[in-house]
Amino acid sequence: VSQSGCWDVTYTSRRVCALVGSTVDISCTYSHPSDHTVNKTFWHYDLREEHQFAGRVEYVGNKLRIKELNISDSGEYRFRITTRGRLELYIF
Repeated sequence: VSQSGCWDVTYTSRRVCALVGSTVDISCTYSHPSDHTVNKTFWHYDLREEHQFAGRVEYVGNKLRIKELNISDSGEYRFRITTRGRLELYIF
């Protein structure tokens, strides 16, 4: 349970298995202190700007969708929240 002064990110699943060529969704929920205004949320790093993920990544709310999976997509994905003047990083 999150209090109004706490940062919290809960990932729907800590491990995701998917077949090469398929589409996978990685999702989470988050909360933040009420005195912070969220400017941006994104996953790991801005995947749309990375050549490896070009055209295969969508952000759908708190969900990261990767299409046409490759073996090289394996790894740890992190959710980030930016607020005015601060950057918060959550890793699971």
